[in-house]
Amino acid sequence: MTDSLDRQLQALLAEACAYPAESIARQKALTQFVAVVENSGKLWRGAGADRDLYAEALNENWLYLLQRIETYDPGRGAVMTWINFYLKNRLKDVQMARQKSLDRKIDWGDEVGLNPWETLPDPHSNPWATVEDNSEPPRENLLDVINLWLRSDRSLRRMHVLDRPDINGAVVIGNRLPPPKKWKELALELNAKPDTLTNFYHNRCLPKLRSFLQSKGFG
Repeated sequence: MTDSLDRQLQALLAEACAYPAESIARQKALTQFVAVVENSGKLWRGAGADRDLYAEALNENWLYLLQRIETYDPGRGAVMTWINFYLKNRLKDVQMARQKSLDRKIDWGDEVGLNPWETLPDPHSNPWATVEDNSEPPRENLLDVINLWLRSDRSLRRMHVLDRPDINGAVVIGNRLPPPKKWKELALELNAKPDTLTNFYHNRCLPKLRSFLQSKGFG
């Protein structure tokens, strides 16, 4: 059975690799590939790990591997060995990131803790101006810059909670901008668990937002 499964998965990978990266045919082959894996009973299930963290790790693992299917080498092991190896490492990464977030006690807006908005420069001020020369125009309004990014960056919509494309980076970040919605309120609105939203925000959205802000000189 295992050999039969491996042959089926290798055939689906080979089929997907035969099509251009952004083609519908490739996406169909990969969709079938994921379905076969998840229905095989051979996917590593996390060994008692937190359910939400496992779901996040699984989602990240698929995003990572499906963009790198050409790197699979049959000579180094079965397809399921390849998938599960990366999944275990991905869960470790997610768990470590979550623990670091908890250690820093980061929360934007409605609980006690460091508020990163307070550490950012005043978006209306000009940090480059001197007493002698204050002719530089003011920097763009920070919230305007972020909102434009949320509307235009498609990767934010591709980054979402497992099986919930409606709960994506643009939606969650947008709802946490000042004045931020309470997590319980947002969870009720999106029909999701508060822990699911906070895990997704701290581990996926917040690093991406901070990287964007740094690239715009707000870091």
